[in-house]
Amino acid sequence: MDEEFRALVQKEDPQMHAVIARHPSLHLPSPRPSFEALVRIVGGQQLSVKAAATVVSRVEAALDGQVTPQQVLAAGPDVLRRAGLSGAKSRSVLAIAQFAGADAVCLERLLETPWVDARAILLKINGIGPWTVDNGQNHGVERRRKDGRTVLDDNGDGSSASSSGGSELHLAICV
Repeated sequence: MDEEFRALVQKEDPQMHAVIARHPSLHLPSPRPSFEALVRIVGGQQLSVKAAATVVSRVEAALDGQVTPQQVLAAGPDVLRRAGLSGAKSRSVLAIAQFAGADAVCLERLLETPWVDARAILLKINGIGPWTVDNGQNHGVERRRKDGRTVLDDNGDGSSASSSGGSELHLAICV
């Protein structure tokens, strides 16, 4: 876990930080750009950890190390397939890229909303199911409040304990 994320956890969730301090070998994924995290999750679906890491690294290489909606859309399905994604996973990654928008602003805005709302919309994207969405929430999709601070403590019912009853979160979705 990188030091910046460790400092964020210490500030935002002292109890979690204490657990991490007691277990230094505990691996927690650092937040990634949301689009990249979703691509990694889709790429690793139904694969062993080793196979998923191989496929994801090939996809990253095929995209010149920049896993962005622009790179995915420019590459197209054939490049994604040659990198190791199945046809269904390629279609899912392309659908996520189309939803996210060229600069991923639509996806980022969605992830500023209460999780219950974000989850419902993500589930409408072709190839995204409950496992993918919930795995994203728990493993690296970075959610931010309207003020730009990372949300670490969503309680699962659509409200965030740090959001003052949700008033700091806003619904601004590009669809």
